[in-house]
Amino acid sequence: MQKKKWLEIIEKLQQVGSYEKTDLDLVELYVCSWTVYLDAMRLLKTEPRILVSPRTGSPYRNPLIDDQSNAFNQLLHLSTLLGLNPIGRKRLKLTDKKEIDPDDDFSEFGI
Repeated sequence: MQKKKWLEIIEKLQQVGSYEKTDLDLVELYVCSWTVYLDAMRLLKTEPRILVSPRTGSPYRNPLIDDQSNAFNQLLHLSTLLGLNPIGRKRLKLTDKKEIDPDDDFSEFGI
C-alpha cells in the first residue's frame, strides 16, 4: 500500500514538474502521514469517538481523532511544500503554460 502511494506521488510530482530527488524525504513523510491518516480513519469506523476512563469514569476523546487530525494537517502542509495542491503549485510557480486571457474570469483555473 505504501509503495503504491509512493509511486503515485512521484508520478504526480513529475506531472506538475516539481519532482526533485532532494524532496524524497518529504515524499516519505507524506506517505507515512497518509498511512497514519488512513489507519486512524479505519479504526475510528469501529471504535467509539468518546471513551471512558476505567480509573475515573470520566469521558475523553479517542486519541485516534488527534492522530487523524495531525496526519491530515501534515498531509496538507507536505502537499503544499511538494506542489501537490494549487497553493503549492502557485508558490513553486508551477502553472500551465497556457496564456491567461485577462477578460476571462475563469481562464486562470484552466476552464
